Amino acid sequence: MESGSPPPTPDASQGRATSGASESSPNKWISEEIGNRLIVATLVASVTFAAGIALPGGYNLSSDPDPGVPSMLYSRGFQVFVIFNAFAMYSSILSILTLLQAHNADHRKAKKYLKLAGSLLSMAIIFLTVAFSASLILAVSKLKWLKIFCLCFGIYGAAAIYMFVSEEGERWLQVVMESAN
Repeated sequence: MESGSPPPTPDASQGRATSGASESSPNKWISEEIGNRLIVATLVASVTFAAGIALPGGYNLSSDPDPGVPSMLYSRGFQVFVIFNAFAMYSSILSILTLLQAHNADHRKAKKYLKLAGSLLSMAIIFLTVAFSASLILAVSKLKWLKIFCLCFGIYGAAAIYMFVSEEGERWLQVVMESAN
């Protein structure tokens, strides 16, 4: 490629890189959306990985009967944290892989991949919220009122996020906005 020629852009019919002027608007939007969601999915995967390594409560010391084992292993809150953190991690990884497939697909397939990746990423964010709430509840478990508050706020947060990312929530938000006018 000559230094004065434009950079390769996706071909509208194939979604592949070609030399040319500029991308069509729908292809540009899909390409930008794929990039944005890749960033979010990668952040979710990174956060869940870090949380899975630095577990709430830490690990038993070498002087304990079970060195290296998570200290809260038998706590239900810890078990909820581990399960939902794992679901969040794997959902975000699947979302990343789906978005990478979308990046190299034609327009029609890219839209399908983008929708699937959006669903996986939405689930990952909801699972991450539940895992975070479980770790908060573990951290404040000695104060009953604060534990109950964190549980209620965690339920509220997960429900609010679900409403925000679901189609039902989108319709509900539309009704609320129309009634406000």
